[in-house]
Amino acid sequence: MDDLPLQHATWAKSFIDVEDTSSSAFKAKHPVGTIYTINRPIVKLLKIPYKEFATLYAYDYPPIYPNVEILPYQNVNNKLLFLLSQYVGEYKDTAIPILPGDEDLFNKAKLAQAGPETSTTTGFQPTVKFKSDEPDHKYQVFRLEKHPTDWSDFSTALRKEMFQEKDFIDNIVPNKKYYYMFRSGDRHGYISNPSPIFEVELIDDSGAIYLSTKTVDFVKKVPVEDTKSVRKYVHIVPTIKQSNLNAPDLKTLIGEGTTGSDSIHYSEMLSQYGHDVTLGSVFGSSKHEPTPRKFKVRFTSKSSGKMFDLNLDFIHIHEGKDDDLIL
Repeated sequence: MDDLPLQHATWAKSFIDVEDTSSSAFKAKHPVGTIYTINRPIVKLLKIPYKEFATLYAYDYPPIYPNVEILPYQNVNNKLLFLLSQYVGEYKDTAIPILPGDEDLFNKAKLAQAGPETSTTTGFQPTVKFKSDEPDHKYQVFRLEKHPTDWSDFSTALRKEMFQEKDFIDNIVPNKKYYYMFRSGDRHGYISNPSPIFEVELIDDSGAIYLSTKTVDFVKKVPVEDTKSVRKYVHIVPTIKQSNLNAPDLKTLIGEGTTGSDSIHYSEMLSQYGHDVTLGSVFGSSKHEPTPRKFKVRFTSKSSGKMFDLNLDFIHIHEGKDDDLIL
């Protein structure tokens, strides 16, 4: 292509006259210039937001709680044998954390099972899928000596943690109830939901030893009242003797043989000796300087035998004039 001469076309009304641009005649008639073009590429690195992805968790399914078999020993009243094995299957249930760190593990399992879209738009899903997709790596044994009221009661009751063990022997006291719960764990740190609660009692009836075991639910919590009214049970009032009005004998005040003409002095004598008037013996003996009388009322529970005391101080202070008592 470089050897071909450049052609110049001149347009006419009805024809085209092509001239040779390389000829001297054309160059003399038309000045010719040479133009060179140089292309240099410029590379720029730009940071442009493309797509943000939620954190992805790749985990297996949490395991299923173990199968448990409880066996007594012949003629032994203080030992029990526990045999644990793996359940096979799958199910969905609400996750129940027991120990510190369990809730974080269950949240990661929820994110992994729900997927990034579900976890970022609707939050954690309410349930977790439990599945026996690999052999159990460990077992946890929890034991309580009181009937539990909630799963949180087992948070401080971890009895034993077994790695790749299938049985253990536990020491107990005969004729006493124990409450056991079991969990499984896999190699990746996942744990199962709690097993049913087993109420276990090894009964020793005069040498006849037998095992009593059953699954139980939580015992209902009894609400604790800060105060309790005993108005319909307790009524504290003075006795008739304690509520009688004690006053000095009139004959003692005016003397024997006083005539009616001396009655004008009765009011003066009552004003003088009015402080000797008292209301029974439950109150203080002196009206001007009353001395309190102390009483202790003791309450005893018939069921538990617990007691509490109610300390009472009785004192009577007369308000008003002494003349108000004189008719």
